[in-house]
Amino acid sequence: MKKVFLSLGLLIICSVIFYACKKDQVEVPTPISEIVSVQDGRLIFDSKESYENFINDESDNGNARLAFKTAIKGSSDTLIEDDFLAELLNEKNIVQIGSKAYKLDFKEHKVYVLRDVTDANMILLENKDVSSGKLGVYSMDDDVLEEEGEEVNYSATAKKKKCKEGGARRCKDRATLNTEDEISVKVNTDGSIVTTVLKSSFAGKLVYQKAGIYFSIQSKLTWDSEKVITTYPANGGNPSTEYVRKNNQKFHGFANANGVYKVKCKNEYTLTASLPAKCYNKMQLDDESKKGSRLYRGSKALNKYCIDVTYKFNTENCDPSVNAEMIFKIGDGYPGCDVCPNKD
Repeated sequence: MKKVFLSLGLLIICSVIFYACKKDQVEVPTPISEIVSVQDGRLIFDSKESYENFINDESDNGNARLAFKTAIKGSSDTLIEDDFLAELLNEKNIVQIGSKAYKLDFKEHKVYVLRDVTDANMILLENKDVSSGKLGVYSMDDDVLEEEGEEVNYSATAKKKKCKEGGARRCKDRATLNTEDEISVKVNTDGSIVTTVLKSSFAGKLVYQKAGIYFSIQSKLTWDSEKVITTYPANGGNPSTEYVRKNNQKFHGFANANGVYKVKCKNEYTLTASLPAKCYNKMQLDDESKKGSRLYRGSKALNKYCIDVTYKFNTENCDPSVNAEMIFKIGDGYPGCDVCPNKD
């Protein structure tokens, strides 16, 4: 009988130990590049320095970005203006940089920081549970990666900022343009007339995105087009219309950007960017000194900026040609350049 009870006791002990071990198992991060891994659906950069170098990389990290899209479900937050930033965040707007996890709330304009990353604490971060005392809270205006440090006391009512300069406002300039261009008029043998018109809708923007751990100035222009084919009967009857959507419609044009900006407590930079005259199916301007890095992209906020962008289309043949021009300008902090539509 003693042997029975001993065996039963050992079985219970082993079961408890097995359950406890299984419960405490933590998913091991899966590497997807030399500096980035994925765990529980979020990206993990191995250090602050790796993250900063990554978002400033001149190559725009095309291969890594493709790996991100495969590894995690990125953010679909409509308040995110920059698609590069949306790919860094998961569907809960969380990314881990080094030993700390960051949750971005664009509606509140806040960044929540978790320094002790565990499964239980990640739930606190997801719920923005500041009352737990384990989260730091910053404005998206702050240089969060620079302000955040081991000496930070989350219970303190005030934080001593390392940079005394103020940050520029988030400004964005958006515009749309609709065009109609007659492509052809054809008279059939039965006397009916067929007209083909290309209707296009252009949507462009120039925006300064602020996110605490990510700042950028981005400008791009996209468009949708469709051919409208109308047949007018020879007998004067009602015309019939067919709509044919044009995917990847190309237009012949060029673009340029000029301006100046100053990073908080850092240097001032002159910006130049251009796109040569040729056929495009979309247009995005990049700083010529940092190709692929937007007009500005980094982990530090801007103190002031003044940027103007012009997109032009001309009559060169490009199936078909249009005459159009779209101009955008945003600025804050420079004398005579207070151009801040959609500001906050």
